[in-house]
Amino acid sequence: MDHPNSDEPVTLAVGDDQRHWWRERSLWVLLALVVCIHFSRLSGPPLHGEETRRATVAMEMIRTGDWIVPSLQEEIYFMSNRPPLQQWLIGAIGLARGDVDAVAVRLPSALAVLLTVLLVYGYCRSFMPVAGAFTAAAAVGSMCQVLEMGKLGESDALFTLFVSSSMLLWHLGFMRRWPAWRTWSVAYVCVALATLTKGPQAPAYFAASVGIYLLITRRWRYGISLAHGFGILVFLGIWGSWQLAFFLETDWQAMRHLYFGDVVLYGLDRRLPAVLEHLARYPLEILICTLPWSLLLAGYFRSGFRTALGGARQPAIFACGAILACLPSVWWVVGAQSRFFMSLYPCFAVLAGIIALRAVEATAGSSMARTWRDFVGGISILMVIVGITFLAATLGVGSDSQFAKLAQPLPFGILFAVASTALAITCWRVRQPNTARQHMIGAGCVVAFFGLIFSGAIANIDVRDSPDKTAQISHIKTILPPGTTLYSLGNVEHSFAYFYRDAIERCPWPAVGDAPPDNVQYFCFAINQAPMKPFDFGWEPIAHMASKTDADASFPTLVVVARRAAVESAGRDPHEVVRLYLDRGAEGLGKAKKPGS
Repeated sequence: MDHPNSDEPVTLAVGDDQRHWWRERSLWVLLALVVCIHFSRLSGPPLHGEETRRATVAMEMIRTGDWIVPSLQEEIYFMSNRPPLQQWLIGAIGLARGDVDAVAVRLPSALAVLLTVLLVYGYCRSFMPVAGAFTAAAAVGSMCQVLEMGKLGESDALFTLFVSSSMLLWHLGFMRRWPAWRTWSVAYVCVALATLTKGPQAPAYFAASVGIYLLITRRWRYGISLAHGFGILVFLGIWGSWQLAFFLETDWQAMRHLYFGDVVLYGLDRRLPAVLEHLARYPLEILICTLPWSLLLAGYFRSGFRTALGGARQPAIFACGAILACLPSVWWVVGAQSRFFMSLYPCFAVLAGIIALRAVEATAGSSMARTWRDFVGGISILMVIVGITFLAATLGVGSDSQFAKLAQPLPFGILFAVASTALAITCWRVRQPNTARQHMIGAGCVVAFFGLIFSGAIANIDVRDSPDKTAQISHIKTILPPGTTLYSLGNVEHSFAYFYRDAIERCPWPAVGDAPPDNVQYFCFAINQAPMKPFDFGWEPIAHMASKTDADASFPTLVVVARRAAVESAGRDPHEVVRLYLDRGAEGLGKAKKPGS
């Protein structure tokens, strides 16, 4: 009994051939465009944020040979520790490349975006013509936050791939009447991979989206079948294999930290103003992060549209149900970030593809037809404005410092303006498409424009404004005597550890009245504006690396490299010691003293 209460048809079909959708030229054109956007700047700008933490954990896996327990300096209780799938991929690519460089760190995210585009296209081809599937797949590859996170070595793009695969492949199998055991098994393979990427959010989202759909469509008995139980066993077999090995090497406390160490940091502010502000702001953030394609979703509120869904009715119900079922997990938690909901963006893309197709198919001049015309026409005007803005900033027009930050290298600034104008003209000409090809040209121009912004202009700004930490670390290594073992007081700052490359030994933070062991002659520690207890031993700074830029801080966030020394620093405020070091001109790094000088 695969489909209880199946008197209502669930197999959705369109008039054209769907059996060989992966051979369609439109798909390969779109994939080529996505590759150009998401793979073109993997090596720049330099790694930053949590990217270096993921990279450092992968490097430690390679160095220690322990691929079961993700750790930093053999310590598992570090902030933002996660299950190891992303680190496995980074480490494997790093081994293949001979170095855990920026490409190795970011390639899993870029591949995840590419595969998510392929997933959405294939799913939508089960109930939509080529033009609709193309629009939906184009949308998921060019949403603003996807363009941002798809070129970073964060876990969000990979998590999005596996969570959306679990949902959409399950629904595809359900619509196409696959054998129930296959439908549940394929879905739970993806749930297991998502759990190995980021944790229990994956099974919770899958259960919520599938559960609400089966209840709405009155097919709830499909969810309590033996086939579902078999799928759960598949999940336990994949996820449990690593989880058991992890537990045997650690303990319950380590498991709790791995899955919930970061979760407890959110939702702590329960003041009514903070809760109300988050409830009002978060949906707006999601709509902004899914721009420009979220603009199309207003079409669902047009009178009569929902009754005209036709063969797209079931996918629309599934996508809307998944979004609404999973939204409370982040909407009701103060402090939750928009990227935490990125795994549902493919559902937004499916809805955008449906509305775009219905708008194009509508009678010319109707309110529904104006949806796509206004969308493409509006984007074409935006293209001209943005192109002129970047060109003006590049040519030095205006003196506002914020405007000047948009300046590009002159050749690129001119090229960007020309490309934006050409895309705008093309969009304007096809804003009222007469053919599916014209419709896809319009959607493709939108993808190309936003890709040019993020992978071109914004990437150029990031490269220009990012500090050269490789050069800073190279200088620090010239200061340290050859063969020196560097120690860290407490946990090392992960960006410093990544760019330093050599193993840094961890030393407990010295208690009041104590000093590090005698073999700890050169050490590093992080310092910011937070109060610090004085060290009860003589020491002096010899170099530093900027760890984080905070314009509002009264003291810079630095990783300070120091050495034991017979100087009058014992008992003094570390901030005072470091400030005097900086005042001597050490912020130029080249002026830092070598030992013994």
